[in-house]
Amino acid sequence: MKAAVSKRYVLIFAQGALMLLFAITLVAAIHPEARTSIRDSILTDYRVLVSSARADLSGKGSGDYTIAKIKTRTSLFLEIYQNEKDGKTTLVQKIEIPEARDGYFNFNGSATNLALADVDQDGSMEILAPSFDSDLVGRLNIFRFNADAGYVEKVVQ
Repeated sequence: MKAAVSKRYVLIFAQGALMLLFAITLVAAIHPEARTSIRDSILTDYRVLVSSARADLSGKGSGDYTIAKIKTRTSLFLEIYQNEKDGKTTLVQKIEIPEARDGYFNFNGSATNLALADVDQDGSMEILAPSFDSDLVGRLNIFRFNADAGYVEKVVQ
């Protein structure tokens, strides 16, 4: 008799738990702010170095830079570091790429997600950083080092 009663309580508890899970799922599906709040409480933040490259961006031998492509949970960034002769690095600039999904493209026969090339044949290297938007449309972001101003700017095409 006691075993039948305890099985019944377990069944009632399981049904209650399923109904609570259903209610949370329903609220999350209907209300966008609740969905975002639930997602943020479950997912953790992270910061991952996706790729890096090192070059003299000016093309004149005046500076050695390391370009790092960084992926977080919500964003994609380029970080530009100046390499000093004593081995130290200094963060010069942080650029947010508008699309948050990392992308790859075929560059010189290899798949890459960060490349340096002299695209406009001016003697200085441009930074090529592919990405995907929310509809998975690929973008090739091209950045150029402005030696006069001392920072990297996006090439608008």
